[in-house]
Amino acid sequence: MKTLNIIILSILSFSFNQASAQQIETYASPTLDDKYVDWCFSTDIRKCGKIAADAFCRSEDHISAKNFTKSPETSRDVVYVSDLRRCRNPFGCNFFSRIDCFANEEAEVSSETSVAPPSVVNPKGIQIANSSALIKAIAPTGIKSTTMSQPRINNRRVDFCISPIGKCGFYTAEDLCRERGYDFATNFRQARTMRRDTVYPASGNSCVNPVGCNWIEELSCGEYVGTPSLTTLDKDQRGLLIMVADLSSDYESTHPFATVYNFIERSAEIIAVRKLRQHYKETLILKDNLADIDFMLQSMERLTNDDSIKAVDVVFVTHGSDSRIHFSESSSITSGNLSRLMQESLTAQQRSKLRALFSTACFGASHTTDWLTAGFKVVSGANEVYTDSASSYLPMLETWANGETFNQSIINANKADHRDITDSAADEAAARNLTNSALDGYAGRIDSTRIVKGEGRITISKMKVGQVLH
Repeated sequence: MKTLNIIILSILSFSFNQASAQQIETYASPTLDDKYVDWCFSTDIRKCGKIAADAFCRSEDHISAKNFTKSPETSRDVVYVSDLRRCRNPFGCNFFSRIDCFANEEAEVSSETSVAPPSVVNPKGIQIANSSALIKAIAPTGIKSTTMSQPRINNRRVDFCISPIGKCGFYTAEDLCRERGYDFATNFRQARTMRRDTVYPASGNSCVNPVGCNWIEELSCGEYVGTPSLTTLDKDQRGLLIMVADLSSDYESTHPFATVYNFIERSAEIIAVRKLRQHYKETLILKDNLADIDFMLQSMERLTNDDSIKAVDVVFVTHGSDSRIHFSESSSITSGNLSRLMQESLTAQQRSKLRALFSTACFGASHTTDWLTAGFKVVSGANEVYTDSASSYLPMLETWANGETFNQSIINANKADHRDITDSAADEAAARNLTNSALDGYAGRIDSTRIVKGEGRITISKMKVGQVLH
């Protein structure tokens, strides 16, 4: 779909290849705070099943869920994994009757696996032949969890919500853990009392509710263990691809959105070049009619073929929809097919150099797994329609250019509009159909909040070695 996007830091993580004999931890009628676990991660009914099961397993210090089943019954004694809030449906909510988690101590380095993606045809009709690549994925041996009682910011208790009108629970816990150098939040508990001396993590401001605010009483953060160590890369070992699609191609030149998108395209290129090019040995720029799948694959091949370049990052400015990437009105592809094209076009050794992807696509979170499968080490993506680029794009790239972690880059991007002003305005415009059909049907689906998947502790000068071997 078309959006007022500019760039999402998208980064790709390891895939965990579990051995068939791996130990499984089974939870019959799993509970959190002595209440059943809701079938959905949050009130968003599109984030149910696997997403919620994985989050529950992580809260129990496991890596992910293998199997899960839904109870045929409903109950009101149910909580969401996202924020531990209770079901509000007067008729009750669905919940898990069973979840099987991969036991932490059994997550192990995988053996060599033959990867042979099926033949696919790209939008230009060019047949790409099958090929096989032996990939050795270096997976974590487990998760180490650290629990903090009454975590604080500037010696003040942390509010349960990111901001007065922002997201709460899981989102606050995740940001707190990543800011402290961990990979993700595994668990958190809301205090049963309210206080007026809490601080919002997004702004550092105090609670604004005269009767007090909820706060986080306990926070557990997880980090992957048993992964390769970070190695230092200097400028001459880094390559960058900046890809800016023709976002305005869907509109007549006189349409207001054509002017907006032309400005976005130009700004995206200028900011990326000015902030990042000085930090890379070679920077390739694809824009207008050159920003298509074929030239993208050729550019990746050129950068990864350079023996001196060990890491390739991508700034990827495109439209997006659920599980689909749009280069123009006439050219789109599912993220899964694009991932397979990359696996076919690049050798395992070339793909081992893919590091961080910065994507502007709406629904970028739905693309992240496929980017990781293609070979990237860390990726981020917006939950749904992405509208806050005017405030988030620059701080995100500046943080990365200044040598801070990928995690911190995304945290700063998410905090840039911590009151969700842009998303709220776009959502209202969509509901009132004020955008000449650009956001038609997307009311209630505006959420620029970016998630991170992968090795978020990577910096512009650091990369983990040994993740993909030929």
